[in-house]
Amino acid sequence: MNTARKNRRFPVLLLLPVVFALQWALPLLQVARGEDILRNGVSLRLELEPVDPLDVLRGRYLALSFPESAREHNLPEGLGAGDTLYAVLGADPTGLAHITRLSREPQESAFAWKIPANTQPGEKVRIDIPLTRFYLPEDDAIRIDDALRWRGDGERTAVAASISVRIKDGTIVAENLWLDGQPYREWLQAHTDATAKKP
Repeated sequence: MNTARKNRRFPVLLLLPVVFALQWALPLLQVARGEDILRNGVSLRLELEPVDPLDVLRGRYLALSFPESAREHNLPEGLGAGDTLYAVLGADPTGLAHITRLSREPQESAFAWKIPANTQPGEKVRIDIPLTRFYLPEDDAIRIDDALRWRGDGERTAVAASISVRIKDGTIVAENLWLDGQPYREWLQAHTDATAKKP
């Protein structure tokens, strides 16, 4: 009886290392894919909604909201609920990207988007850009929160915020936060220097 019980446990014990290896392999593969996109993807910048002074940062991340997601687009013919389409991004003269067209096929500067199940044929759709947050180092997050909290209050001008992204194989990844046309660390440095010079 004891031998039969031990024999039943043996295959389970052999599977444990495989299960542990898979638990580590899948997240590592996702990280490697993200790094590949950041190194080799098409680089663009998307405008962010104006910063809400009462909710600039939530902990260590900036909640992302895009004006581009409010625009309506006609679905390509033959596509309907549940299908995947590709939103092609192109830069305007100011350097900010917009959805220029929708495609059935993958494109170099396009991210994949699944058409919602409740979409009716011929209906216009709003494309949600699949980025919801941008994580910041804690010290930078505190400084940005402090610097932006009361911007646009009439005394200090609002800050134009955008996010640089990389796109590869239908996947879009956030790369860096931009404030007033500068990478956020340069903006922070300039803002800190200007504050330090005031009497």
